[in-house]
Amino acid sequence: MNIADLILLSLGLSADAFAVAVTDGMSDRRMNAAKMIFISLVFGIFQGVMPSMGYLISQSFLSFITDYGHIAALLLLGGIGIKTIAESVKNDDECENEPGISFGTVMVQGLATSIDALAVGISFSAMQMNIVTSCAVIAAVTFICCIAGTAAGRKFGNILNNKARIAGGTVLIIIGIKIFIESVI
Repeated sequence: MNIADLILLSLGLSADAFAVAVTDGMSDRRMNAAKMIFISLVFGIFQGVMPSMGYLISQSFLSFITDYGHIAALLLLGGIGIKTIAESVKNDDECENEPGISFGTVMVQGLATSIDALAVGISFSAMQMNIVTSCAVIAAVTFICCIAGTAAGRKFGNILNNKARIAGGTVLIIIGIKIFIESVI
């Protein structure tokens, strides 16, 4: 696999993380540059580390991920989406006092959007890829995509207010369903 192919693969792997980053940007009224960088780093690190984990684990564990990873992603993203929608019905005074997206939520999102990268790492092993370079490219591409995603989400979130939170929660649920359906079909 050449570098262009690796970048295209990285873009594909980062698509779910990008969509969640847009949602985070729309949903968090207190989104600032530090939080945008934090979210993007977490997503980039998860996307970069998961292939290395896949590279190191056995094929027997791959069947577990293939069988149940999509269910975990559906439950995690669906749960966060439902929580986001429920919080959107609060009045504006309550929303102003919210701390925004929590550390734990970002970690769960990072994990849920990177499960497919674990399986990619196993394929890297079969292809005898340089795992360090591959993971670094995946992490960097995901980071860049997520910075752009949180920035775009913040801009639209400020315009749409609570409607953005409803849309964001709906997007998270749809991404969870999409991951589930793609794995089942």
